[in-house]
Amino acid sequence: MKKRSSFSSLAVTYISCFCLSFSMQGFSQKKLKVFILAGQSNMVGQGEIYANGASRAIGSLEYEVKHNRTDRYKHIVDKKGNWVVRKDVWVLFNREDEGLKKGNLTIGFGSSDKAIGPEFQFGFLLGDYYSNQVLIIKTAWGGKSLGVDFRPPGSGGVTGIYYTKMIEEVNTALTNLSTEFPGYKGQGYDIAGFVWNQGWNDAGSPMLYNEYEVNMVNFIKDVRRDLHTPEMPFVIANCGQGGLLPTPDRWMSNVQHYIVQAQAAAAAKPEFAGNVALADTRSFWKDSLESPADEVHHYNRNAGTFFMMGDAAGHKMINLLKNSADKKASIQKGISNPIFTSTSKRQINKQLSRGLLHGTTLRYHTAPRSELAADEKMCSYTYKTCTINFSG
Repeated sequence: MKKRSSFSSLAVTYISCFCLSFSMQGFSQKKLKVFILAGQSNMVGQGEIYANGASRAIGSLEYEVKHNRTDRYKHIVDKKGNWVVRKDVWVLFNREDEGLKKGNLTIGFGSSDKAIGPEFQFGFLLGDYYSNQVLIIKTAWGGKSLGVDFRPPGSGGVTGIYYTKMIEEVNTALTNLSTEFPGYKGQGYDIAGFVWNQGWNDAGSPMLYNEYEVNMVNFIKDVRRDLHTPEMPFVIANCGQGGLLPTPDRWMSNVQHYIVQAQAAAAAKPEFAGNVALADTRSFWKDSLESPADEVHHYNRNAGTFFMMGDAAGHKMINLLKNSADKKASIQKGISNPIFTSTSKRQINKQLSRGLLHGTTLRYHTAPRSELAADEKMCSYTYKTCTINFSG
């Protein structure tokens, strides 16, 4: 057998390194995809990770991984049984009691290092969906209502302190990307979506639960405006306490009859068609005897429930992202190099804005009115480009 020359080996090594470098460079140059997960204590994350973390092992993440007979959890542990760490998904969460936590997605981004929230499985799904680096910004606090604490400006009255704080936390995180995540090389970012999980506190007051639908609609509109993302995909992960069966618990009954219905009604508004979705979490409810604790407002701290909440929200988000991409691709395909002959800027803008998506770039030309009138012959014209940007 002919021996490979050292030059050949060196060339192969060089090419391999070059390809790897090129691949990594391409990855780092793609825009960061940012998702915001907001709400109250269940978005904070109360799912027990460890089997010895509460009064019962059942329902902890360790227990679920060991005893679940499906493939549901196989992607979150490696062959040695260690928790998987996703370097392509970052998480940033300024926890109220334990301070800022940031890093690669894995267990422990819940209320403490011993808990998970919906971010866990949500991050796995969106990390798989994108070739871009993904960032999840969690901004959540326990015991907060939509009608008071998160009250959106559009609902009138005093804007909620935690609405303002939520927007500030998101903007601060985006301003400090390079500081918080050295892997961010200034390639830019897109706020790709928002997930909301909240509602328990509003169920305790007729005034709050009766206006929940209106507040939810205003919240979506105001968040989009304040984050400058007019068509941002938005998922409402509804309140699932008590599950699908009636409950004698008065508070949970209010959740089921008022909050859940209001959340569904808000998501179904025609004005939100195609960019707001409801993730129904009620079927993930587990009784306390199947869970680590007896805390109905925290889904009895069942990690499987929080895992599936993130799974449902993630799949709904991906569907919205696909719908948005398909719509944009369809429009661009149908308007390849269109020509607009209006001489008025107002008329051109009117033609361009009909049915077009934010960010669409088109070519058009203008000509003197006299030339337009002469058998529609365009004797001379100037090509221009125009990017459609909707303000609201």
